[in-house]
Amino acid sequence: MPYPSPTVTRHVRRVLAARPEAVADARHAVRALPVDEVARGTLELLISELVTNAVLHAGMGPEDPISVHITSRGDRVRLAVRDSGPGFSGSRADGADELAPGGRGCVIVDAMAHSWGVERDSGGCMVWCELTVAERPRDVADRAVTDAYIGRLAMQAVVAAPLAR
Repeated sequence: MPYPSPTVTRHVRRVLAARPEAVADARHAVRALPVDEVARGTLELLISELVTNAVLHAGMGPEDPISVHITSRGDRVRLAVRDSGPGFSGSRADGADELAPGGRGCVIVDAMAHSWGVERDSGGCMVWCELTVAERPRDVADRAVTDAYIGRLAMQAVVAAPLAR
């Protein structure tokens, strides 16, 4: 099969050390997704914010793990970052300025993702977000050319079939 079905679910999992370079490693994992350039840029920014928040705010050491899980399902991509920190509520009920330096990560995720959330349990915290995406235009065009070619071959086979008798 030259092209994966749009219903195929792809999973990318990475375990990264809770260090600043984890952000670049997570962005690299997003770059391989079969999405258009605009969506890829948005996904890179979103994963950067999620991993940065884990590195800076989870209270972990530089050797502690951060898990990144990327799920691509047709027109939707889900990014999830899990750490062993205590987590947070996802809101700024403490009255802090959301636009203060160093406090914009969740504001950016909220503004750019179609949905997002925070899940906490005894093992740590997972922050996730989802984005609706489109296939890369080239993939769509290539698929259309391939479908047209296969259609032509099928039509030639139908026309040639009575002659073969």
